[in-house]
Amino acid sequence: MGDYSSKHEVRNAHAAFDRARAGLGLNATTYVLNRDWKAQNLIVSHLQEMGQTHLINLTQKYADAAMSLVFYAGDGIVTKVMCDADYDKSSPIYHLPAITSEKVETENDNLFVINTYPWIPGGYVSRAAIEEMRVKIQAVGMDFTTNDDDPRNIHTMPDEHHTLVGIDASMYTSAHNGRRNSPELEAAWKKYIETVFPIYKTGKIPHQTPDTDFQFRSLHDRESGILGFDSERFLEEGKDPIIRATNKLTNETQSIWQRLFGWNGNNNEPNAHEPT
Repeated sequence: MGDYSSKHEVRNAHAAFDRARAGLGLNATTYVLNRDWKAQNLIVSHLQEMGQTHLINLTQKYADAAMSLVFYAGDGIVTKVMCDADYDKSSPIYHLPAITSEKVETENDNLFVINTYPWIPGGYVSRAAIEEMRVKIQAVGMDFTTNDDDPRNIHTMPDEHHTLVGIDASMYTSAHNGRRNSPELEAAWKKYIETVFPIYKTGKIPHQTPDTDFQFRSLHDRESGILGFDSERFLEEGKDPIIRATNKLTNETQSIWQRLFGWNGNNNEPNAHEPT
């Protein structure tokens, strides 16, 4: 899910798969496809049932592009195909989850998963920013998997603070430091993602039409009022990790923090939702 220019060609799904697989013999998905000659037909048929008949290949050719085949399906949607055994189904914070996830099983008992995601632009992420992110995830009991602390695996969310996000759950592992994520943080991250990208609330990907736009664009809600997400606000200060542009709270968000801290908005405590 990177930043790609209009020079990338829109191809029918079969041609896009052929393009993606070319020269990727060590890619785990391509390895299985090369040995199960009916698998691509089944996957493409399933994509067509999903309404995705044309794709732009985004699969990178560098040596460590080891697991999946990645495509742009237009209108801000990215489609990723991989072997089910390689799909990390956990959903940690600072990870961009799938909007939809569907499985395709072949006659040879190979199981593939087709995931869809919102497109977010890639770009340069500095080593210093990655180390700052490492501190944040270690504070909730996570760390980067070996060699996955790479700018190619980390993108910036379309919010004011450019919150960093991992593109695969498997890029995180346990930090073994006695800490662990909290249900409250996980719920807040889910709320943050759904607010920035409302398509997560529907859980549906629209079918392509003759008007489908294959220019790369983001589906985020520009009126969401979200400035960013910072787990340290919650861990160190007991504040809402979702940083908002205003002090206006939803009833749902109020209830979370009332249960946690007994805050009712009428005392003299600092506003738990006020940006620092």
